[in-house]
Amino acid sequence: MRHRRSRTLDAPRGDTRTDDRLEEVEALATACGFALGAALMCHSIAEERILVAADRIVEMLRRFDDGTRRDCVVAFKEALADGKASVDSGEIDESAAENTLRRVERILGR
Repeated sequence: MRHRRSRTLDAPRGDTRTDDRLEEVEALATACGFALGAALMCHSIAEERILVAADRIVEMLRRFDDGTRRDCVVAFKEALADGKASVDSGEIDESAAENTLRRVERILGR
C-alpha cells in the first residue's frame, strides 16, 4: 500500500490538486495497467486496441508533473505484470479480460 503524500500537485491550468487527486490518478494507472496486462495475454483481443488504450494513458499522464508521472508509471508497470499473471494463472479468463478492457476503453474514451 502506498503512503499518503502531503504535497500538492500543479495541474496544467495552474490550479492545485490534493493528495486525493494523486491517489485517483494512481488508481486509474493501476486499473489500466492490470487491464492491459491481462489483455496482452489474450489472443482474441486485437493488439491495436491495447496500443490505443496505452497511448491514451500516456497522453493522460503527460498532464501531470514528473513526480506524479513517475509514481503512476511504477504503479502501471506493477499492475501490468499482475494482469499478465492473472490470466497466465487462470485467475481470470479471456472473457473477463475483454470486459475489463472495454471498461478501460470507456473511461479513456475510444
